[in-house]
Amino acid sequence: ELDQLPEIIDEREHLKQSFYIVARVLVVAVPMIGLTYQNNPEAKAYGAICAVLALPLACCYHIAYVKLYSTKSDSISRQQMSSGSVLSGGGDNADGRSSAAVAVRMAEMYSRIGRVEETVQLVDETLGVFRKGNSGNHIGNLGLQNEGRQEVASGFTTNDLKALEGDELQMIIQLLRLKGNALIKLKGPEGFAMSAKLNIDALKIFENCPAADKMKDVSLMFPIYNMVGIQLKGGVIDQDDECSLEMELAIRFCHEAQLQAYHYARSLANLAEMYGRVGVLDEALKYFNIMKAVYMKQDHPKLLLDAYAVDRCAVSFATSALWYLQMDQINNAIERCDYVIDHILPHYGEKDIIGLYHIFIQIIRVLKWNGQVDKAREA
Repeated sequence: ELDQLPEIIDEREHLKQSFYIVARVLVVAVPMIGLTYQNNPEAKAYGAICAVLALPLACCYHIAYVKLYSTKSDSISRQQMSSGSVLSGGGDNADGRSSAAVAVRMAEMYSRIGRVEETVQLVDETLGVFRKGNSGNHIGNLGLQNEGRQEVASGFTTNDLKALEGDELQMIIQLLRLKGNALIKLKGPEGFAMSAKLNIDALKIFENCPAADKMKDVSLMFPIYNMVGIQLKGGVIDQDDECSLEMELAIRFCHEAQLQAYHYARSLANLAEMYGRVGVLDEALKYFNIMKAVYMKQDHPKLLLDAYAVDRCAVSFATSALWYLQMDQINNAIERCDYVIDHILPHYGEKDIIGLYHIFIQIIRVLKWNGQVDKAREA
């Protein structure tokens, strides 16, 4: 089975090279440690560091650097897709989808190691594969052809979307997400606006593609709903005074996310926060209480951090204290702060600085405004 792996993801040869380096390092480091064990602690420590770091550094060099450099210089996108890809015209569609799937994995790899320019370049090349253009030259079909040429989003026409399979649509959405995230890292505030356009394009493509019902993993859309909501709040995407677009997306997110508990909890927190922002506090607390029943404070934080970067479910516990305060239910507000301190924060990831800031600022406000300054300091 290992021999059937594509060469691009088969690491066995690189691991062998890494172990050869480790063996050479150990041949030098171990005798040095033995000879300097008693009389030269600095040399002994240096030898020990070399022995310990030999394997991870060798693997990093051979796999993360050498291999990625070779895949860039001998890019699969240039060989198999950019000119005459099977997805661009004739050929075996299964092979084409396999090549595109490998390109998606490469783009994810580039993104994880911070090579954002390569990520954007590879995403653009791969997206071009799925833009198949129009077929048919019959004059009688001219009206239908013109209708099919209408662009939906990101250069994709109606004809392009009609030709997609479910797994191809899934790859396109993944690629748009990767490009949006890369542009934020590459261009800062300007990239945030560019990312917003790509997220809106992903929504339009998902809505207009007939293959959307055949997608195996609809949860790919959930981080896009989440990110568009953030960009709407930040004013990057325009909407009316009633926030109708944000509300529509929040409701859709909640409806589609019921397949997995932690996604559903996140969507409920999002909907509760939305109602809280527009002042409908009874509805906000209703959805919050449903979220509280779904949310597993020991298991879900890590999953939510991986999927959304911030555990907004935990943050919503602190936000609900402010809702109680607005409703003049002081005791409930303080009890909610106590619950956050005793039950939410102990399980919260310390690396999520943004989430911790939102939690602390809200419970400190409630406690300080109600004469609980000492408790606020302890929090």
